[in-house]
Order: sequence, then structure tokens, then C-alpha cells
Amino acid sequence: MPGDAANIPGAANRSRRLTVDTIPRTPKEHRAYWHERFPEVPYGFCGCGCGQQTQPSPQTSTAHKRVRGCPAFFAHGHGARRPKVDYLRHYAPEDRGHDTPCWIWKGTISHGGYGRVFERNEHRGVMAHRLFYEARYGPIEDGNQLHHRCGIPSCVNPDHLLPLSVAEHARLHWESA
Repeated sequence: MPGDAANIPGAANRSRRLTVDTIPRTPKEHRAYWHERFPEVPYGFCGCGCGQQTQPSPQTSTAHKRVRGCPAFFAHGHGARRPKVDYLRHYAPEDRGHDTPCWIWKGTISHGGYGRVFERNEHRGVMAHRLFYEARYGPIEDGNQLHHRCGIPSCVNPDHLLPLSVAEHARLHWESA
């Protein structure tokens, strides 16, 4: 039949889009929608990746895809944040003559050549290489800076980053100049 979805190219992909029929209305549908939207985040935890548990929704709202009694998608105030897991995919490995390939940031680049990540409602942004380092090794100590062993500011490979004090970092750059 000409109007049949089976005869339309790409119809299978279009059927997965959110329509009035696929808005979650029951707890079972809500859980399925959650796992499709946030595959890396456990059910009931904030979709931004912060690790906080979310509160149950007090009422059902099809406009906001909420089901009464089911956990919210984000903790209070976190809805404007983008999931952190997406940032870790915005690089391309390139061999630039080092032991391991550099991971060159493909997002926004600052005037100094460093990758930047901007959250909504933030004006300064976060340096991309700091996000990658913290994702692998944990938080950077207060007062420390990250030195690029490879000398490429847009590289976000955590193996190329070395935490140093401000004085040590300035000395390394002074000696190399």
C-alpha cells in the first residue's frame, strides 16, 4: 500500500520519535523512556550525571513527560545542565608525534587554543581538558593547574596532562620559552 509505513524509507527510525502516543503515561512507560533518553544514568538519578537521586513527581504532566510517583529526570535546578557524558565524545584522536595520540577537542576553542565547554546560563565555561582529567583521575587539588606534556592546548587526553602547582607550571613554561 502506498501510504504504508513499511514502504516509506526511514520509517522505522521515525517511529521511535516522541509522539503523542509515546509520551510516558504509566510507570512502565516512564522507565522505558528514561532508559532510552539516559542510557548511562541509573533510573531515579539526575540526568545531568551529578549522581543525585531525584524526587518523585507529585502529578502527571504529559507536557513535561512526568508520571505521578515516578522520579523526575533531573534534580531541582539541574534541568538546564547538559549531561556530562556527551562532552567526553567531542574529540578526535590524532597522531602528533607523541607516545600516545592526542585527543583534539572538536568543540569551542578559546583564544589561547584551549577547548571550552559552556553550560547554559554560564558565561565563562569550563576548560575541556579539566573535564577529561577529572573524569579519569578525580578532582584537581585546589591551587593546581594542568600542564600539557604534549604542548598542544586543544589536547584533552588525560594521559598528556600533569597536575602542577602554579609556580612549577610557570617554571616549566619559562624554561621551554
